[in-house]
Amino acid sequence: MEKKPNPYASDPPDLKPSLVCFADVLGWTRRTEQAFKQGKAVELLRQARSALSAAYDGIRDLGKAYWGEDTKHHEVKTFSDNIVIGMPIMEWSTRGTQRDLGFLLDGLSILQLQLASKGFFIRGGVAVRNHRMDQDFVYGSALLEAARQDE
Repeated sequence: MEKKPNPYASDPPDLKPSLVCFADVLGWTRRTEQAFKQGKAVELLRQARSALSAAYDGIRDLGKAYWGEDTKHHEVKTFSDNIVIGMPIMEWSTRGTQRDLGFLLDGLSILQLQLASKGFFIRGGVAVRNHRMDQDFVYGSALLEAARQDE
């Protein structure tokens, strides 16, 4: 499978106006601590990874339905129980922005459904501001605002 380019790709790195969703898994720290104490850490790891894989597959399929096979308009990153979906706004118009927001909310719905079906519940926020994501780094005022809604 050919890897599609990151929609944030630029050299030097730059910020792009974006729709960003930040989510975290409720009770993750407590659940992880308990799993380690009970000798079930690998089981929890496998459950979480399975749920995230199913969610990511659903989001990739959704992207194909929105934009076709050869385009990628979003990035998804996970660290511990933090999940970020970032999508540069490609077209500043009512139609384009509605489509982009529709994708982000549909993607968030897939994420929630797949995680909840495996017993992982999330909370979070969505923001429209400047953002940057690459294979190693997530940064921007959109991420800060979306995460702040989680508080």
